[in-house]
Amino acid sequence: MNKNRKFVKRSLALALSAAVLAPATFIQAAQFKDVPANHWAYSYIDAMSSRGVIAGYSDHTYKPAREVQFLEVMRLIEGVINLSSTETNNAKAQYGEVVRQMNVPSWAQQSICVALYRGVLDVETLNQAKKNGMVSYNPTAIPDRSSVAVYYARALQLKKKSDISNLKQSDLASINQDVKEYLSALVDAGVFDAYGANGKFEGKRGIRRDEMARITHDAYKYNEKASQEKTFEGKVTLVSSGIGNKQFVVEKGNEKLAVNYNESTSFSLNGKTAKAEDLKEGQEVKVTYKEVDTNLQQTGRLASKVELKKTESSIYGRFIRLDRDKITLDYTENQNTFDLINGQLVSQGRKDFTLPRNVKVTSYGLNYDLNKVQVNDIVELKSINGELKEVKIYSPNGYLEGIVEKVEDSKTTSAKKEITLKLNNGEKETYYVTDTYFSLPRVGDRVRYNVYYKLINKVSMGQSGQHMGRVYDITYSASRNGSSLFLDTSDGQRTEYRIKDTVKLNKDNSFVSSSLSLTDLANLRNKYVLINVKEGYVDEITEITGVSNFFRGRVRILSAESDRNGLVRYEAERLDRNYVYRETMTFQLEKSAWDLIRGQVYEIETFVDASGNPVGKTIKYRPEDTSRRDWYSQQARELK
Repeated sequence: MNKNRKFVKRSLALALSAAVLAPATFIQAAQFKDVPANHWAYSYIDAMSSRGVIAGYSDHTYKPAREVQFLEVMRLIEGVINLSSTETNNAKAQYGEVVRQMNVPSWAQQSICVALYRGVLDVETLNQAKKNGMVSYNPTAIPDRSSVAVYYARALQLKKKSDISNLKQSDLASINQDVKEYLSALVDAGVFDAYGANGKFEGKRGIRRDEMARITHDAYKYNEKASQEKTFEGKVTLVSSGIGNKQFVVEKGNEKLAVNYNESTSFSLNGKTAKAEDLKEGQEVKVTYKEVDTNLQQTGRLASKVELKKTESSIYGRFIRLDRDKITLDYTENQNTFDLINGQLVSQGRKDFTLPRNVKVTSYGLNYDLNKVQVNDIVELKSINGELKEVKIYSPNGYLEGIVEKVEDSKTTSAKKEITLKLNNGEKETYYVTDTYFSLPRVGDRVRYNVYYKLINKVSMGQSGQHMGRVYDITYSASRNGSSLFLDTSDGQRTEYRIKDTVKLNKDNSFVSSSLSLTDLANLRNKYVLINVKEGYVDEITEITGVSNFFRGRVRILSAESDRNGLVRYEAERLDRNYVYRETMTFQLEKSAWDLIRGQVYEIETFVDASGNPVGKTIKYRPEDTSRRDWYSQQARELK
C-alpha cells in the first residue's frame, strides 16, 4: 500500500511537470498497465524505469505511443550527459540568467543550462524552440525525430560522419544532410537503428515515449562503455612535469588530447619498461586513459598506460663549421625545402647544435671522421625519441657500396629510378638515377657507386660490362684491402672501379699476365684501356695502343653509304650539350640490323685516332631518343 502511494505521488508530480525523469524511487515496467511483457520496448522501459530515469503516470500507465516534448527530451539528455557537480554549477552560472529570461519552467532550467553548456543547443536554437511553442508549461509543439537525433549525437559528443553508407532507411532522400551525418554516427554508436522504424527514419514526425526509452537506454549503455578506458594515438607536442601539474598533450591531425599522469601511470618503450622521464616532445605514443573527477585532475583525464614508440626525426643543414662539441649549420626542419638529389637546401636559419659525446658519425654506411666534413656537405642530424643519436654526411663527391634491395620507378619528378641499398653498416637507404640509359642492377647485386649527395653518377662504379677511357690513377686502400682504377672520359667524368685481386691484363689482343703487382697496375696511369667489370669488380684490363684519345658523347649521323663488302661508311657531327655543331668524324661499321640512321642522334663511346675518327677499335652506341639502356658494340673498321 505504501509503495502504491509513493507511485501515485511521483506520477502526479511528473504529470504536472510534463517530465519523463523519475525521482529516486522507481517503478518497474511490469506495473505499467499498457506495457505488456510482449511489447517491443518492454525491456528498455523496464531497465530505464528501474534505474529511475523514466516514469509513468498516476493511472499506472506509461503511454508508450505519446510523443515526447522538448523539455522532456532535455531532461533525459541531462542524465545522458551526466556532468559532475562542479561542471553543473558552471553551466548554471554561465547560462542561468539566459534561461530565466526565456521563462523556462523551473523544473527544466538546469537541464537547459546543461544542454547549452555541452553544446547540444545554442541560445539561438533555444530561442527558436520558444517561438515555436516548445518551451513552456503547456507546450503547443513537439520536436521532430531529426532534431532529437541531433540532440543525442551532440550530447554523446559524436562527430558527424561523411560516410553514411551504414544508413539503410528507405526515406534517406528526405533527410537533411547534417542529420544524416549525425544519424550515421548514432548508428555506429548503437543508439539508433540502421533501418529505422519499419524501414524508414520518418524524421519529420515526433518521437514516442517507447522510442525514447530505447534511445535513452542505448545512450546510457554507450556512455557506460565510453566511461571505461579509452585510447588515443598521436605525437607528443607538450610535456609539463612541474609540481602538481604532470601532464602531456598528444595531437593527431586536428585532434588534441591533454592527459595527466602520476606515479600509478605505467610507461613502456617498444614493449620494454620505461620511465616518465622517457616521455619527450616529438615522440609517437599510444595513451590509455580514463575520464576522472576534474577536482582531482587538471585535464579531467588520467593516463593509466603510456606506450612510447621509437620515433625518428631529422634536421638537415649545409655545413658551416665545427667547434669541439658544436656543429654550425644553415638548417631546415621542413622536408619540402631540401633536395638531396640535386644538392639543394633552402635554409630557415643558421644554428649551433650541440653534439652528444660519442655521437655516431657515418657517411654512406661507413664510419666517418667529423673533422673531415667539407663546406658543401649536407649534414643530417638524426634523433631517436627526441635525442640526437647520429650525424650523417652527404657529399657532392660521395662513395658508397652495398647490396641492392629494390629497384623501382622514382616517386619524384626529378629522377627516373630509385635504388634501395643495404649499406655496409646494415642501414637501408634509397638513391636516385636520372640517366635514362643507366644500366640498372639486379636485386641482390653488390654494387659500388660514386654519388652526388644521393644522386648516382651517370656512369656507375661497379656497373657490369665494358668501359673505356684513360687511366687517371691507380690507388690502393688498406681499409678496403684492395686497389681501385680511376677512368677519365671525354665528357669530364672520373669514375672509380674496384679491381679484382686476380685481374687479367692484355695489351691490344695479346695476353700479358693474371698476377699483377701494384707496380704493374701503377704503370697503367695515363694509358687508354678497355676494362671488363663483373659482379662489381674489374676482372680484365686491356691496354689499347695506337690511339690518341677516348670519346664519349652525342653525334648526329649526316650520311650513311654502303659498299659491296658489307661495310657502311658513316659521317657524323659531334654535338655539345646544347646540340651545337662541333666537328665531324668518319668511321666504318659492318652492315647489321642495328645500322645507324641518317639524321638521328646517338650516344657513342670509342677510341679515336689523331683525326678524331674511330679506327680499328671497339665502338659502342645507342639511340639517344629511346629508352634503351643497353649498348650495341662493334669493331670500327679502318677507313680505305
